[in-house]
Amino acid sequence: MTDATHIFDGLNNFPTHIAHMRFATFVTEPTPWPLESVSSVTGSPDKNTLYHVALQWLTEDREYRRELEKQGRKTVPSDSEKFYRQ
Repeated sequence: MTDATHIFDGLNNFPTHIAHMRFATFVTEPTPWPLESVSSVTGSPDKNTLYHVALQWLTEDREYRRELEKQGRKTVPSDSEKFYRQ
């Protein structure tokens, strides 16, 4: 998704709520958008867009998956046929 940043063009005013989900569970509950303190998510008051929030969440999710993989846990089945049969 980070390669297609244009999909975020014009979306900053679109959502009423946003939520961060990982593996079908909420990391953050649905929260009214815009966030009162986007900098608490992105680490910078200059990055107060939906794009930057999504990018931060994707970065966190990637790090989370890497940690799981270091522990020998697969995060998702790598066999697509098995995955879609579920």
